[in-house]
Amino acid sequence: MIDTARIETLIAPSLEAMGYRLVRVAVTGGRRAQVLQVMAERIDDRPMSVEDCTEVTHTVSALLDVSDPIEHAYMREVSLRGVDRPLVRREDYERLQGQAAKVELAGQYALEPETLDFRGQLLMDAKVSQTTTGFKSMLLKVVDPLFNKKGGGSAIPIKVRGTRKEPDFGLDAGRVFKRGNNP
Repeated sequence: MIDTARIETLIAPSLEAMGYRLVRVAVTGGRRAQVLQVMAERIDDRPMSVEDCTEVTHTVSALLDVSDPIEHAYMREVSLRGVDRPLVRREDYERLQGQAAKVELAGQYALEPETLDFRGQLLMDAKVSQTTTGFKSMLLKVVDPLFNKKGGGSAIPIKVRGTRKEPDFGLDAGRVFKRGNNP
């Protein structure tokens, strides 16, 4: 098993010294083909460039190669924040205060062991491509039609799973291509 907390502790100080904020470290895939996903963003909140991503990738790779915290084979992926960027820290929510977004959820909450399983929609006044700038905005124009909502803006299907202490927010990709993304 990959200890993501240990990896965060290992790479976050170096990334911060370089002007980047570690968003999260996650593991995806099965036991045989695990992918270590490192998501980062610029501390100044400007869009990440290809050069930024390359710099983060090289630094993360060097740190993990030297410390070797993972005993088995795995793949590394460095990703940038995007429309499905997880909100993982209090600062993430505080930074987005006042933004035009509405979240509608329907689902289950179990008191023991405080598990979450919600599906819903993130309703925005903007199109997906308008949530970022530059080259990334141009690329996202392709997906704008998938998330159009009546009256303009976007309706993005989301899911919240995990526990109350460690919720996992994300895009509900299974509902993107279904008609009527209602929860």
